[in-house]
Amino acid sequence: MQNNTLFPYTYEFRILSDGRKTTREFRELTLWPDGSKPVAVTAREYWLLSDLLKTVRGNYSTQYLKNTFALDRIIRKNTPKKVNLSESPLNAHIHVKMQGVNLADIELSRYACWTLMKEIGKTVPTVFQQEYFLNPNTKLGDICASLREPGRVYLRAKGTQLEKQLHGILNRFITKSTPTHLKSKYHSELNSYTARCLYGNAYTNVRDIKESHNIPLEDSLSDYMNFDLLSAYCNALENIIAIWDTKTSQRTYESLRQVIYNEMTQARTLFNKGRPEQNFSKTPVSQIQQLQDNRELEFAKQYVNIKVH
Repeated sequence: MQNNTLFPYTYEFRILSDGRKTTREFRELTLWPDGSKPVAVTAREYWLLSDLLKTVRGNYSTQYLKNTFALDRIIRKNTPKKVNLSESPLNAHIHVKMQGVNLADIELSRYACWTLMKEIGKTVPTVFQQEYFLNPNTKLGDICASLREPGRVYLRAKGTQLEKQLHGILNRFITKSTPTHLKSKYHSELNSYTARCLYGNAYTNVRDIKESHNIPLEDSLSDYMNFDLLSAYCNALENIIAIWDTKTSQRTYESLRQVIYNEMTQARTLFNKGRPEQNFSKTPVSQIQQLQDNRELEFAKQYVNIKVH
């Protein structure tokens, strides 16, 4: 799975582009008793399920997806509420390809492919695949450019889960008898310490960073990180949690702070898009999500009734 350094999704793009089919082979009976010959017939575009699953990286169980009823449920589940499925997905978007009496593969429409990648994307990254199907006949470079903002939505959700895990580690050092207002103070201090390590000592706490970048005080700092900063931030959080989970000794609060310091300062050192604090966006993730919802709604309206067969 080697990717081009300029465009990181060359492998996925090649699989999906090569996997796009617009013809099918049928066997035309001849007047001769000894056989038939294959005939290529123009068809609506479709992709094989096996090709789609080749593009999925990470830990995701795909075994149950070979059940057409599971695919039917995924299409229904990920269809926007404002869009009506005028025909059952099993009839319109899913076509079982047989080899004799055995299941050979499953053909899926563009719409079905998108809903499937949207469902898988709840567990492992499929932002590129979703953008590929949302943008018919688009070049790799254009897709890579267009996925940066939608990618923020996925990374923000991922960052939220990682932040919860980090604060869960902190909870181990706070006694149950600690007053609630002190518990909040400890968590706030951890956020400020993490921020100083990542953004430098020019800031004392998270509030300073928000005021410096005109970010509403009630909003989360992560909601305004751009794609590059979110990527670096999530990667650092993953490293902190992984290192802590494998620690067999010195699991103290001070050692936790040291791990945070090491990983966040390294993220700052290795960051190659200017300084991290220069990578805040004026558009919060909530607005990006709304724009994406609108794009997906228009796509669904256009492709929900384009059959696979």
